[in-house]
Amino acid sequence: MTKDHTHLFEANSKKYAFDSERLVAVSLDDITYDLLTDLKNGQVNSSEYCKYEKALVEESNRSLQEVIKEGFFFGEDEDEMVDNRVYQKAYFSFPTVHRCNFKCRYCFADAGRNFEQYGMAFQPETLRKAMEYLYMDLFADIETFRLDFVSGGEPLLNFGIIQDCVQIGRDLYNETGKKLEIWLCTNGSINQKSYWEFLEKNRISLGVSIDGDQSEHDKNRLDNNGNGTYQLVTKNIRYIIDNPDFNSNFRDLWGLSVITGDTSSLVDILKHNKELGFNRMQMKFVRLHKDVPFSINRQTIIHVKEMYHDLAEFLKSTYDTGDLSYLNMIVNENDYFGKILCRLILREKYHTRCFAGKCKVSITANGQLYPCDSFVGNSDYCLGDIYRGIDAEKREKFYETTIYTREPCRNCWAKYVCGGDCLHNAYLVNGDIHMCDETFCDFMHYAIELGIDLIQHISEGPYAQNFYRFLKLRSFM
Repeated sequence: MTKDHTHLFEANSKKYAFDSERLVAVSLDDITYDLLTDLKNGQVNSSEYCKYEKALVEESNRSLQEVIKEGFFFGEDEDEMVDNRVYQKAYFSFPTVHRCNFKCRYCFADAGRNFEQYGMAFQPETLRKAMEYLYMDLFADIETFRLDFVSGGEPLLNFGIIQDCVQIGRDLYNETGKKLEIWLCTNGSINQKSYWEFLEKNRISLGVSIDGDQSEHDKNRLDNNGNGTYQLVTKNIRYIIDNPDFNSNFRDLWGLSVITGDTSSLVDILKHNKELGFNRMQMKFVRLHKDVPFSINRQTIIHVKEMYHDLAEFLKSTYDTGDLSYLNMIVNENDYFGKILCRLILREKYHTRCFAGKCKVSITANGQLYPCDSFVGNSDYCLGDIYRGIDAEKREKFYETTIYTREPCRNCWAKYVCGGDCLHNAYLVNGDIHMCDETFCDFMHYAIELGIDLIQHISEGPYAQNFYRFLKLRSFM
């Protein structure tokens, strides 16, 4: 059955058509844009074309009809629902300790207090039991595992459990042949050379939270006494980046920035973090109740859109000078805007927001299982524990959350690029993981259009091949 897959929009005085099924975008002249608009609306307004020469209209119409015959814009759905119960990689995370030495104003885990047993540290025996359960039972059919130390506390406060994890992962590899990748996020407060040497030796990727310059960073990233942490964090960042004792791969840190409703400028964050020595960046939205003044909500989204518009224009201007470094910093699957660019360029379709509850779980120090870090402490979303196993009925809710079952994803032109709203954000806004946040949807529509316009600018420029070559070479996390 033929369907309309056409999304028409204007950006920066250019007119575009996006085929939401094939993930192909084209820039159109005025005549073709008007013709396609009429076709989309199921009408022909001949008076609209009086301003154009008849021969030009006829030529544009012939060209457009040829494209449509090839299946673009109006055609059958190409996509088939993938089996969302079969995965190539399993993801898990846990806090080494449910405690932090910072008290960031926007922390989703409230410095570890979201867990009822605040201050509880992970024990080696719990860790071994947890990893054996994941490897042998919950994800028995999966051969590669990814561990993220990102949840509920500062991981370096209990470094011994990280060392235990590496040893257990090695033991399980010898037993099962299953590989373990490890990624660690730190607040940058602890600088211990022996820690860095261990991470480097075991090829553990490292990210450091840094929200920009001192005024920006110190708005929210405070220590337990309410003091700003910028000077401490940047000193420790420079220690690693500038240290010749470490290899180049380890020194290539990830810069992790949280975007709030009162963030001043994404361009300034990017510039600052590049000057600090970062080559890879992740800028992501804060996860807060919408009544918090600096959350991303209906009031602040206007400012957020303006910041992303300025970012896109900045990336154009630096690209035009032959400087691809800023683009390369964010073109990855971790950065909000960067992942949109990746998906549009590579034409990759996403059927779900993330892997939470499916091939991804977060584990607490007492062995409880949650779909992701953000849900920890919410008993309604505790999926079970490593001793008794997972609750299949609760887990089923997460298998069900795809773009085909969520509102309003199923009929949205942006669904394959977006994948749907964050499940925890949907819960915070609507109390239902299946219902998306309208503010988030509004932003994603805007950001995807910005992305299409930016990619068009890149493709028309002299450095397109250099950029696309970089994109193909990069392996995304």
